[in-house]
Amino acid sequence: GDLQLGEDFTMANGGAPTLLGANVNVTIYESADNISPSGILQTMVIHTSCSQVTFLKDTYGAIQLLSFNNTLQGFRSCLVDISLTPGIENVLENTGAFTAILESLVSFTNFDSSNGPNVGDDGILNYTSAVAGVELAPGDVLELPATVISLDLAVRKEYTIFSILQGASPDGFSCQDSNTTSFIAATTLIGPPGVDLADLLPDPRE
Repeated sequence: GDLQLGEDFTMANGGAPTLLGANVNVTIYESADNISPSGILQTMVIHTSCSQVTFLKDTYGAIQLLSFNNTLQGFRSCLVDISLTPGIENVLENTGAFTAILESLVSFTNFDSSNGPNVGDDGILNYTSAVAGVELAPGDVLELPATVISLDLAVRKEYTIFSILQGASPDGFSCQDSNTTSFIAATTLIGPPGVDLADLLPDPRE
């Protein structure tokens, strides 16, 4: 069938046995309407018997291996989904605390469209439609719906989320708060005894 650029697909043996053969013939056509030699963009043979080492992120022409499943290792993938669940609390700091009327919440991140459909290339997560007009009394907490982000653990990277919350008091006094969160995502590396492979990789913050 048709695939868009960057779209994932699963390569499987539809018959029995379900395991792929030693070699898989792959042909990519310019369109499902032209399955003929004149419509061929790429054609290749991918060796899939595991007699040679295969790594996640290996590339075969226009195809990149992101996950696999076999009887020995089970399912393995370099992609993992995480859920970001923003929470807002009107902290009761003193007896003069007041009800806050929320106006906007925007998070600026270094995510991009490769992190899933919930993120644009600008990395902005805009929660304004979910918070605008909500009133938070002192001590109240508002939890927003989770946003699913896809991370590529084959790439060791530090992610940063800078959020700005805008609101007002019942008498129109404007208030604002901000928060910064960061984390490093990567696979768990296991090396020979006494060797920490993480020490051999460059620090993503440098």
